[in-house]
Amino acid sequence: MVRHVALAVAAAESILDRPVETVLDVGCGEGRWQPVLQALRPGAKYVGLDPSEYTVSRFGAARNILRGSFGDLELHAFEDPFDLVVCADVLHYVGDEEILAGIDTLADLVGGSAVVEVFTDADPVLGDRAGFRLRPPEWYRRVFRAAGLVAIGLQMYVHEETAELLEALDRPS
Repeated sequence: MVRHVALAVAAAESILDRPVETVLDVGCGEGRWQPVLQALRPGAKYVGLDPSEYTVSRFGAARNILRGSFGDLELHAFEDPFDLVVCADVLHYVGDEEILAGIDTLADLVGGSAVVEVFTDADPVLGDRAGFRLRPPEWYRRVFRAAGLVAIGLQMYVHEETAELLEALDRPS
């Protein structure tokens, strides 16, 4: 977990050319990224969103987790984009309509980079798959592209405006 968070932070900082200051974690669960981020960047502001009442009541105050879901991102009055947006292990549990309702807002909240990890029907998924909605990779590519998210590898994305600023070999071909 630490290496994963460190990679995401390093990618965002490389794109921003400065330390990460703000992180939004959509579908954060108990906010497992927060303590790791706090250790890596003690001054960074973490905001988690999760639809679970239990999660918010148990971890909300300690880890800055608000109640919310992917589909209602536009209802949260975030003033500025975040340096790093995380949406890990969420979208394969969410219906098509909810993804389509939230993806444009998510893309607009990406000020540096985003980690959007999702399993597709082309991935060898092991373990519990209860509630999974496995879609083809092309479905996600099409939806992300339409929202203005540009893949930079390892399930990381930048907003299309940021992609234009990347060096030639950092941009997708």
